Amino acid sequence: MAIWNPWRGCHHCSEGCMTKRIERFSACIPKDWNNGYENVTVGCTVENQENADYRLSIFPDCPSGIKISFASCCLNFVNAAHILSKTVDDIH
Repeated sequence: MAIWNPWRGCHHCSEGCMTKRIERFSACIPKDWNNGYENVTVGCTVENQENADYRLSIFPDCPSGIKISFASCCLNFVNAAHILSKTVDDIH
């Protein structure tokens, strides 16, 4: 897919791929992705507890060396520590 070409060829630039559809990520990456491009951070957004519980339980298996997650446009309080504490080194 042509959308990946700039990220594939620009190792001197840091890029970000943010998605609410982390469950589809593996089906959309290019064949040479392996465990991610070294210059691309994959992000998973959540907006409420139900989506945090679902998406962040899938997120650790996402094929990427660099990952971030964040709550965006929250509809209510979101607690992700119980999910992420099993798979990440640092939670802020």
